[in-house]
This record gives sequence, structure tokens and C-alpha cells, in this order.
Amino acid sequence: MSSMKRSNSIFQDGWYSEISEYVIACDWALENKNIIAADITGNIYSFDAKTGKLLYMQKDTHNKSLLDLAVNPNGSIYATCGQNGKVDINAASDGSLLSSNSLGNDWVDNIQWTNNGKLLAGSIGKFVHVIDSSGNQLWRSDELTSTVSAIYWSNNNELAIASYGQVIIYDVKTNKACQRFEWKGSLISLALSPNGEIVACGSQDNSVHFWRRTNGKDAEMTGYPGKPKDIVFDITGQYLATGGSPQVTVWNFKDKGPEGTIPGQLILHNEPISCLSFANSSSLLASGAKDGSIAIWKLDKNGDGEPIDKVSINSTPTRLKWKRDDNAFLAASDSGKLFCWDIPSKKGEGIGFKN
Repeated sequence: MSSMKRSNSIFQDGWYSEISEYVIACDWALENKNIIAADITGNIYSFDAKTGKLLYMQKDTHNKSLLDLAVNPNGSIYATCGQNGKVDINAASDGSLLSSNSLGNDWVDNIQWTNNGKLLAGSIGKFVHVIDSSGNQLWRSDELTSTVSAIYWSNNNELAIASYGQVIIYDVKTNKACQRFEWKGSLISLALSPNGEIVACGSQDNSVHFWRRTNGKDAEMTGYPGKPKDIVFDITGQYLATGGSPQVTVWNFKDKGPEGTIPGQLILHNEPISCLSFANSSSLLASGAKDGSIAIWKLDKNGDGEPIDKVSINSTPTRLKWKRDDNAFLAASDSGKLFCWDIPSKKGEGIGFKN
């Protein structure tokens, strides 16, 4: 662990740690006092959020093939999944295993908690399972026609599932498929607006497709040079930021948009976007790219913007994560580095860190 200090920068005092393997996920836990991170070889780490001190480490989970990590919104537990077909739930305080849940023989590659932290969805092959925070299985989808590519909770009961050519939204409480949206193509990413009205997907054909749930109308945004696997809505649901190129493309859903409008273009990175993350309480956007650069943007009303600040970590960012009060920021990398920067509110008051 090493400390960092950059004068006259949004990226203020902080620390970084060498994990040595590709960091697949990271998040805040235990009322933001700890940071949990996981690498692709199945090692899980807990750090003191202020100092970067390693508190504990668990080695070789999921038979050395971990695929995702998700901290429960209450911060006291976290879930992991991997190629061994299992979802494990652990205590964030010491990493102790609370439950190990076998979903099958395929890889479990996507997991996500509901906002209230009561349910966890996990995709395995052509199925999606839902368990509670104790590991009890509550629901399983019907077999889909193809492998599940992405999952996303619309609310605490509604779960959106993307696979080849379709998105299905299930009510897991009533076991009913509420809506089905079809598209001839491979859907590789999925995001829903905070109110659940807009369903957006990145597609294998270098486009972004979205549907409005109230009327079923759909639209397509084309022209991406690459696959937009990174798509994310801001807290208001007005802006949808997308990757698929070295520049961040931002679509504005205000009024009748984005149909017939020109998207915002955030230009700074020299290589394709690798991850995106909106702040929790504002429309500040963090972007990372394969050239190792990370930028924080303040958007204008059209979705354009200028970088407030930037930093290079000399490796590809794999995950960006804001602290829940937006006063600190995490970045993980493919070279096994984990960075944490403090962003004091007083430093950001003039640039939009407060709504």
C-alpha cells in the first residue's frame, strides 16, 4: 500500500495497493469504512478505506475462477460467483463464509442485489436464480432460448434479463413475465433508468437499442465504432452514458429525446472506454479507458461537458466506484492495482459535487 497526494487536483489525498492480478470488482462496505475487492484468480481482499491497510485476504475462492463480486447495499455482507457454479455470501467484517449456494454446473457470471438488499439475482447459462440474503433460493426463471448476457433489477421485485434477441422483465414475486422486448441481434449489456421506464441495451452490432416500457416504442442509436458494453444512467434518468469508442457518448432523454437529437460527446481518451460510473447524488460522470486514463466530467443540459480533472493509472481501469456520499472514489485495474482518492466536498462545491 502506498499513499498519494496531488496538489490542485480533484483526485486528492488517497492510496493505492498492488493486488497483482486483474481486479474484477471493488466496492465500499461496512458504512464505507472498508473496501472489498476481488481478482480473477479468486482472491478477495478487504482494505481500510482511509489508510489502505489490508485487513484480511481470502485466497483461491471459486476454484481460482471468480467472475463477479457484489456488496449488499447494507454493507454488512457481500456475494461472489464463479466458474464453479456457486454463489457465496460472506461477512464483510472478516470474510467468513455465511452460505455457499450451488446454482448448477455452468458459470455464474452476473450477480446483482436489489436496492433494498433483500434479494440477489445470479445468471447461469440459460437460467437466472434469485436467492435471499441468507442464501435461500426463492425463484428460478424458465429456460431461455440462449445464454443470459446481463441482468438488472428494475425494482425490488422486477428483474430484467437480456439474452440473444430479447429482454424479458419478470416479477419474481408472482413468477410472471411482465414484458418482453425483442430485437434481432445479440444484446451484450443492459441498464434501466432509475424509474424503470427506459430499458437500454448495448448490441453486438455496435449499436445501442432502447425501449419505453409504457408504450413499447423502441429506437436504435448507431454509428459506434465498437461494441457499447458500458452503458449507465445517471440518478435522474435523463442521461445515458455509453462507451463503444474512445469518446463517451451521452444521450439526453429529457422531453421527447433522444430521438432526433444530437448526443453529447465527451472527448479526452485516446483508446476505447473500459468503464463508466455516474455519481450517486449528481450527474457527475467518471470514465476510464484502455489508455489508462480516468476523467471526471460535469455535464451540461445537452449531455456535453468538459473534464473537471483527469489522472493516469498506467493500466486499463476495470471498475470505477463512487463512495455513497460521493466524497471518495475507487478505481481498479487490469494490472492488479486498486486506487482510492478522497474528494472532499469543500473541494467540489464549485464544480457540482453537491446538487
